[in-house]
Amino acid sequence: MSLAKLPRPTIQSRTLGPWETNCYVVSVPGSEECWVIDVGFDPQPLLDLVRQAGLRPVRIILTHAHLDHIAGVRELLQALGPVPLAIHESEAEFLLDPDLNLSTFVEMNVTTPPADERLHDGQTLRLKGQGMPGSKGGPPGDAYVEIHVDPHAFFEPRDN
Repeated sequence: MSLAKLPRPTIQSRTLGPWETNCYVVSVPGSEECWVIDVGFDPQPLLDLVRQAGLRPVRIILTHAHLDHIAGVRELLQALGPVPLAIHESEAEFLLDPDLNLSTFVEMNVTTPPADERLHDGQTLRLKGQGMPGSKGGPPGDAYVEIHVDPHAFFEPRDN
């Protein structure tokens, strides 16, 4: 099978909530598994997308822990049942602290359950699919994502 004909991961987006947060569902043809990336306010459109496509989330990945990216996590988990929650290790504690995730500054106290998985730089995540075997010896068609967090111009990591 030529590379041009291989199934590619599908990334579908929905813009959620009053701050119009971009949220995503990532899947690979040939698998019912998917990732949900960021869960803004009012996550029903994400839930509808997952259900209409017949997908089963195997991980919720949060790009960062600001209020607008985590506000719908509890609601989504309530609808889906247990799905592992993943975030970079540098922001895992932000999920549990409204001051750190900035929700207290808009007079809300938003928190999520603790992260099930603390991601780290250089970590590779795998999503099942179909096609040719992966270059790292993985099963055919799997999608791999490597995690990298670039330094920010204004913010620095700190010990929690």
